[in-house]
Amino acid sequence: MAFEQIEKTYTEAYGNLITLLAQQTQSKLESCVTVQSGIKGKAAVAADQIGKFQFADVTSRLEDTALQDINRDRRWYEPVMKRGCVPLDNIDVIRTSLDPKSQIVVAGMAGVNRAKDAQIISGYYGTNKTGEHGETATTFDANNVIASSYASGDIIKQLNHALSIFAANDVDIEMEEIYCVVNSVAAEKLRQAGIYISNDYMNNKVLNGKKITPYAGINFVQYEAVPTYQDSGTVYKLPIFAKSGVGLGKWEETKVRVGELPNKNYAWSVFMEFALGATRLEEAKCLSIEVK
Repeated sequence: MAFEQIEKTYTEAYGNLITLLAQQTQSKLESCVTVQSGIKGKAAVAADQIGKFQFADVTSRLEDTALQDINRDRRWYEPVMKRGCVPLDNIDVIRTSLDPKSQIVVAGMAGVNRAKDAQIISGYYGTNKTGEHGETATTFDANNVIASSYASGDIIKQLNHALSIFAANDVDIEMEEIYCVVNSVAAEKLRQAGIYISNDYMNNKVLNGKKITPYAGINFVQYEAVPTYQDSGTVYKLPIFAKSGVGLGKWEETKVRVGELPNKNYAWSVFMEFALGATRLEEAKCLSIEVK
């Protein structure tokens, strides 16, 4: 580690405080999705997808049994292994009165939580595995995308249209937890929307708090790293989904090892490793709103 980097923690310069650089430290999205822990194997079943059970009217006595097939499918998790290691030379340690190892672990856990969110977004928009053995590639349904041109980009009308699509997909929006991931651009649009400036919403302090309160049963989660693409400007893709429609699978809890490296003159190191995967569990419950 270069002396220039360690100087930030030298006692004579900064006293007895070490603070993390500005960074997201908690997972924003984990609590918004269905989480499965303790998964084993190279892949795992995320959900068995069972279609609708239909009933027929009874029209006569002793009639033949009417058999029916129900659509059945499987959605799979595929693990992504991630690891990182930060060395800390002994000369770095003796030049400060603080032990930075614990702070490095804290920074590492913040990185783990950001990686969870990134994996959820990747699995949400990515190609998912479906079928008895995960042999079918399932892409995001283009019919579930609300374009930035819809209603001239009015985000409130886009949200209302999303609720209409959910209803048409037989998603019980009264019982489901609905979440919409918004970045700062979308959050500003929400705060500027006329409906949010009404007296009713002002009385509920929508504009007076740090968080955007729910609208029409939709909970908002602010997260900056939403996907983008270029189309006469930057277009941001905002996931809007039911909690039961998105899954995060954990193969194991994060491993943390703090130890000495014999091949580096017994310098200290902080090693962290974890494995997880994310997927859409039901296409009908996963939409996308595009904003500019």
